[in-house]
Amino acid sequence: EDVYTPGVSGDALRSMADPTLYGDPAHMDDFKNLPNTEAGDYGGVHTNSGIPNKAFYLLSSGGTFEGVKVQGIGNSQAISIVYRALTLYLTSTSDFADFRAAMTQASTDLYGASAAQTNSVKSAFDAVGIF
Repeated sequence: EDVYTPGVSGDALRSMADPTLYGDPAHMDDFKNLPNTEAGDYGGVHTNSGIPNKAFYLLSSGGTFEGVKVQGIGNSQAISIVYRALTLYLTSTSDFADFRAAMTQASTDLYGASAAQTNSVKSAFDAVGIF
């Protein structure tokens, strides 16, 4: 309740469109290696979430980032892909590369391996440096 401030215009914890606005990285080149302690955000799990957040934003909305153009597929399809990836393919020990693989597989399941949606998934992860 202390971080939710509806009376403050533009206030947020994170930005998926531009994670750097709140000090979070948007690309693997800026990944923060933090200690696995409470003070270190348990290895940066929240801090570094800006990277997959940016990938999801690009997948949904489209755009060019780090020279990679991503064709947006809209919220509904992007949410369907991420939900399938989270519920069928990821575990508590998954890393960012596993997330890319899970998203690619989920999109392949739903739309096909050569579908525009699957190509957009790959492009979004390329844009943020998750290979």
